[in-house]
Amino acid sequence: MHLNALHHVELCVANGRKIVSYFTDKLGFSLRARRDTLLSSQWVVGSQKSTFVVTERKKLSSKQFVPFSYFQTPVHQVDTVFNVALEVKNLEGVTDRMQKFGGQLFHPVTEVEDKKGKVRYSIVGSCCGNIIHTLLDKSQYKGSFLPTFNYESEEDSKIQGEEPFTHVDHLTYVCYPGDSPGIIQWYQDCLGMQKFRANPTENLKEGLVIKDGVGMRLRVMDYWPCAESGVCNSNPDGMDETSLKIVIAESLPGIENSHIGAFLGGHGGPGLQHIGLSSLDITSCVSAMIRKQVPFRTPPAAYYRNEFKRKEIQEAGFNIEEFQRLGILIDSEADICDEVQENRFLLQIFTLPLFNEETFFMEVVQRKGARGFGAGNVTALARSIEEERQIIIKNQNIAQV
Repeated sequence: MHLNALHHVELCVANGRKIVSYFTDKLGFSLRARRDTLLSSQWVVGSQKSTFVVTERKKLSSKQFVPFSYFQTPVHQVDTVFNVALEVKNLEGVTDRMQKFGGQLFHPVTEVEDKKGKVRYSIVGSCCGNIIHTLLDKSQYKGSFLPTFNYESEEDSKIQGEEPFTHVDHLTYVCYPGDSPGIIQWYQDCLGMQKFRANPTENLKEGLVIKDGVGMRLRVMDYWPCAESGVCNSNPDGMDETSLKIVIAESLPGIENSHIGAFLGGHGGPGLQHIGLSSLDITSCVSAMIRKQVPFRTPPAAYYRNEFKRKEIQEAGFNIEEFQRLGILIDSEADICDEVQENRFLLQIFTLPLFNEETFFMEVVQRKGARGFGAGNVTALARSIEEERQIIIKNQNIAQV
């Protein structure tokens, strides 16, 4: 109804060059543009249709006007992923609706231009922690990113990666128990997003509840730009770059999920916990990342001894030993649609946190027909994180003996 597409995601960090190096040297992103102001140094990195802005904070109290920038001291004391920038069809309308439903206006509608055209934007706070939305109208702009961003040197323009990721598959927010229905409702009211069934057995009202020692609830919402005209997904192999899916994760009442609790504690409240990046060939992509020393979470060895998982891997045409060596997870039960029993599956793997705190991390995803997340996938995510935490605790106890 109101949304065009995800434009970029912004990180605010203390050491920008370190994070830029992670994206370019380890993940294979290209450096596309940069900008330096009294407020911050910024780098734009991208892999095909996934774009990130890495912002190194300087003087958070500065009153200097910098287009497309907003910083709030209390929520940027730790490294954080805070800005989900969206292209919208009706800038004034969406800005007003977000305010009407409780979003704080941080910057009114403003026009910025350069020789490539004009961009109009506003900045509004969301209803989830420190997450804000830069809302963009780029209908009169022909540049590759935004005005005031450019290459500062020939050396910068030569940092070109292999760009193995096609687009952002999904964003995952973490919130306090019981807050997810209000967050879903806010995005429905403001952006026309809708609840998405993450598993065939999921009750949309209750969300995907995972007990079994995990104690977590997931709710998913999505938006298709073509939904307004009634046109269905043009990509039968799953989500494509035109969709926007947001997953909301919370602990169950009275049962704190440890990795959700760790994020809330380390981040200082709700926020964006991880981003899924889509790959067309996850085995090659992960192999390259491991060679570049990207640290991943290690699934329990028992996962690959499970007969059902071994069968899933083999039926999907992959090698069990290779999956175990790389740490790739599989879920083929998430998207069994009607009577069509096709070989649908979702492959995924999770990095360790990018920051010093146990907060933001990345996920690499490959889909074949899978449009959801599935209980098997979600449980694998939660258990892999739980396993990693238990290993750390065990090692710490041994060291103290």
